[in-house]
Amino acid sequence: MWDYVIIMEDKNMLLKNYINENITQMPLVYRNKITHNNEVYNHRLEFDYIKSYIDNFLNEIEDERFIVLPGIRGVGKSTLLFQAYEYLLKEKEVPYDQILYISCDDVNDIVKCSLREITEIYLRNYHDNNIRLLDKKIFLLIDESQYDTNWALSGKIIYDRTKNIFMIFTGSSALHLEYNADAARRSFTHEIRPIDYLQHLRLKYNITLNYNHSTLNEILFNGNIKEAVKIESELNNQIIINDIFNENEWNNFLYYGGFPI
Repeated sequence: MWDYVIIMEDKNMLLKNYINENITQMPLVYRNKITHNNEVYNHRLEFDYIKSYIDNFLNEIEDERFIVLPGIRGVGKSTLLFQAYEYLLKEKEVPYDQILYISCDDVNDIVKCSLREITEIYLRNYHDNNIRLLDKKIFLLIDESQYDTNWALSGKIIYDRTKNIFMIFTGSSALHLEYNADAARRSFTHEIRPIDYLQHLRLKYNITLNYNHSTLNEILFNGNIKEAVKIESELNNQIIINDIFNENEWNNFLYYGGFPI
């Protein structure tokens, strides 16, 4: 019995130290995750979805607070989380101790636990409260969720017990296969895919074209040449005034980037 108590105390201390380290250090290090050579990354289009969910939550629209972002490794899911962190901290002025970033692979490397356990320890030590009685807005940014096999159940329980916790889960492309039915009904899912050429131009050169994939399909399959000429002209006009555009960009993208559409 005493051995069990000691083990639990050790586990709680490890988790408490992990949480404390993330809470106190994240405001100092997150910028390294969203910049390269001191230049801040542009936002993917999916960031607009995240912003709208955050804004709705802060404006007391409480149903859209369980967000799931599955995608293949290296596609930019973690970057989206850190950009969400910056948005909360800088633009929405959410206190840093009300935002908890968790990487499930890091946690499981320290001690075996569930997201629900971490959340309870965090609320108890930082807010002197628990999930049911929580009276302030809390944001959980949960990366590599697939390393917690019960992430969906933890998310469902947290969702059902309070309206004051907003959650974003990122993880592998198969993340949606790990849902239980109850969690799936409560969550909003946006798959994060490799960027297409439109997003590539937007992210790298800040070039935004006023057409979408349905327009490109119309050109390819129905021969709408007039629309193609219009788009080419619009792109050329933006390229001319863009000092850093590489004339071989299309070939480079096909060799090393994602997919055209």
